[in-house]
Amino acid sequence: MHGGLEFGTWLLETGDGGWLEAIAALAATGDTEGARRQLTRAHRAFAAERDVPGIAALTPRETEVVTLLADGLTNREIAARLFVAPGTVSIHVGRAYAKLGVSRRAAAAARLAEAGLVRAGAR
Repeated sequence: MHGGLEFGTWLLETGDGGWLEAIAALAATGDTEGARRQLTRAHRAFAAERDVPGIAALTPRETEVVTLLADGLTNREIAARLFVAPGTVSIHVGRAYAKLGVSRRAAAAARLAEAGLVRAGAR
């Protein structure tokens, strides 16, 4: 889902951020929501290092929504997965598009692939 080897390598090599330890610790306590949020923060830090326009400006929820969007989910499917209303997803998508400087799903997915957050052509 999240771009695989490049991001995984970065997680393993980034000792100062302690990302992997924090995610594992949260997951071990059963706090899957906390682990998911921490993983989203790690994605944003990874993307910021790659200097992809707009990625660092995304909120954790916007990052999560556009990552699911890049995986090919519809707004309704994203809403069901995140337990929010489809209108809420639409708002997140619109704000993410504005920050990424795109106007279509394919362009948003390409921007995430450029940042290494999803595989190119993941759809």
